[in-house]
Amino acid sequence: MAIHTVIMAGGAGTRLLPLTAACPKPLASLCGAPIMDYTLRLLKRHGLTQADVTLWYRPQDVEKHFGSGAHGVRLRYVVEDRPVGTAGSVLLAAGDTQDTVLVLSGDGLTDVDLSAAQAFHRQHGGAATMVLKRVRIPLDYGVVVTDGQARVTRFIEKPDWSRVISSQVNTGVYLLEPQALALIPRDRPFDFGKELFPLMLEKGLPIYGYETQDYWCDVGNPAAFLQAQADLLAGKTKFDGVDQGRRDLPGVSLSADSYVARDAQIAQGAVINRSCVLSGAYVGPGTQLDGAIVCAHARTEQSAALHAGTVLGSGSTAGAFSTLRGQARVWPGIRLPDDAVIEGAVRQDPLPIVLNGRSPSPQPDQWMLLAAAFLKQGQRSRLLVAHDGKADARYHTVLGTLAAYGAAEVTPIGRASLGMLSYAVAARQLDGGLMCRQNEICLLDRRGLLLGDRESALLTGTIRRRELPAPHESGKAIQGEKGIRGAYIRALARSAKGGKAVQLVCADPWLQALAQDILNLAGCRLQEQASIRAELREDELRLTAEGQTLSQSQLWELCALTLKAKGETVYDTADIGWYAVCDASAACLRQRRTAQDPIASLLLALTSLSEQPDALTLLQSASHRQVDIPCDTGEKGRVLEALLADASPRPQGGLAARHGDARAIIRPDPALPLMHVAVSAHSAEYAQELCDLYAGKVLRALRSKDQ
Repeated sequence: MAIHTVIMAGGAGTRLLPLTAACPKPLASLCGAPIMDYTLRLLKRHGLTQADVTLWYRPQDVEKHFGSGAHGVRLRYVVEDRPVGTAGSVLLAAGDTQDTVLVLSGDGLTDVDLSAAQAFHRQHGGAATMVLKRVRIPLDYGVVVTDGQARVTRFIEKPDWSRVISSQVNTGVYLLEPQALALIPRDRPFDFGKELFPLMLEKGLPIYGYETQDYWCDVGNPAAFLQAQADLLAGKTKFDGVDQGRRDLPGVSLSADSYVARDAQIAQGAVINRSCVLSGAYVGPGTQLDGAIVCAHARTEQSAALHAGTVLGSGSTAGAFSTLRGQARVWPGIRLPDDAVIEGAVRQDPLPIVLNGRSPSPQPDQWMLLAAAFLKQGQRSRLLVAHDGKADARYHTVLGTLAAYGAAEVTPIGRASLGMLSYAVAARQLDGGLMCRQNEICLLDRRGLLLGDRESALLTGTIRRRELPAPHESGKAIQGEKGIRGAYIRALARSAKGGKAVQLVCADPWLQALAQDILNLAGCRLQEQASIRAELREDELRLTAEGQTLSQSQLWELCALTLKAKGETVYDTADIGWYAVCDASAACLRQRRTAQDPIASLLLALTSLSEQPDALTLLQSASHRQVDIPCDTGEKGRVLEALLADASPRPQGGLAARHGDARAIIRPDPALPLMHVAVSAHSAEYAQELCDLYAGKVLRALRSKDQ
């Protein structure tokens, strides 16, 4: 089969800043050679002698360095005149070719056997083959699930731990047939992981995964950069003739996994451990480098200390006895004074923001960044904005930012609750909402729901890369609205049945007044002493009835009694395993909004207690069991993958297995080295039996190291 090779080399390498402040990521120097240089060596080894290179960020730098080619590989450059996404850039280079297209990254390091991958692709006859690699921590990659025939069945782009159901990740090396390329639109940006591969699965086009045991590193951040450097120096790749840098440094402690450029100057007494010192740099006497990068022509004066994750930018100076720690980054051309202690980023000028790919602009503060990025994400233009009474100044900052960055309609509603904002966004069919709090902004999508893990991760990436919309201020964008509070009160009061006496406890006078208005209109009686006590906060309800304080799952089960009485399907919004799996139906969305609104939840619970005298007795019949199993973070994906034969992936994350009316949930802890097994059943004995069963499966998977 004929091969058309495309190297994607348009990245700016923002996660490597300030190492990449003066050059695009493909030209970042790794053991004396640009990262993309290793890609060209790999192509030559497998007999591939020409390639197209897609460029976007500083394209002239790449063209100037590599010219017509290197290492026997002829190069043709394809420069995007506008961002077209990863898949779009490959289509731009491939054109109407009928050959198989091999896609590689110009800013990662791999020695994957391309010949074996091509043979695998021919043998399986898929529309696409993805080269996969097993990794311990897959959170920054696209996780891929394959069946017993190596066919891809599921693709999860940059998941959180609850969605890591495999340890196989996408390396960014693909073999694509024309029918796959035909799905890429030519009129808008289009990405492989976010769009093309999910679309292929939806249409039934076969995608196969070729799992490689060869070396691969995405070189995505300073820690990964130093890891790739250490692996090259240690001979863990198949690349020959790797530059070892300077080793003849008398009076200097230099670890085997460190690299010192041959024209760098190192004074006696320096200690260099797992670090990188680039061309023209100077390291002063007594300097300690431990997991640090000293960029070209930078200087460290006497006894400076650069700790793990720190980067000293090109031409910058760390003064005598200064300390960089906590992943500090010093931008090019800055001189730190003697005895300075630096823990964050230091920039002489504001960090440029990438606007539509290239245009620089002064950096706003983090609140402005978040508001502008949220506006861009999902093409939101009609938004509601509120505050909690403690963030009035930031509230006005966010309003101004949204107007300045092109929002078509921004409606400030002043002081509000999250539930009120959620109701209004959904009722008015707007694009989203922002709740400004003292220490955070809560972001709501067009359904009135808090952003999920995936959307939050995408938003974080947009902010990190500074990919903001261009400023385009509209003087008519901000329009006030005063009728939302009354509409919200009436809507909630209509959904409840009163009659119960309630003791309402709330430390926030505004929130208490709102809840009182709703409860009074619903017919509830507010008393200083009552058998039902509701402790209300902005985002939490603690309900005590007849001396029994309900857990959050019991509270939702109490709400579910009212929903069932109304004839509604109850959805598992509280993730307790009893009810229908959440979907996109109107009823499910309404219940999810109720679950995140303490006042709405209180009204449903009070209705159950009013209409069903035995409601509390019914709650006590449900049995829940949970066990937490120690599980090393790097083993979580492998364990979940091993359990796929017995359980299915859940939209909420993790796995679930049904046994009649009972359900077991297996999910990794998002932060701690734990795997949680939770079971819901209608008898304590059966709940314990199922809990033991699935805990045993997790333990057996942990004991088995065979992959």
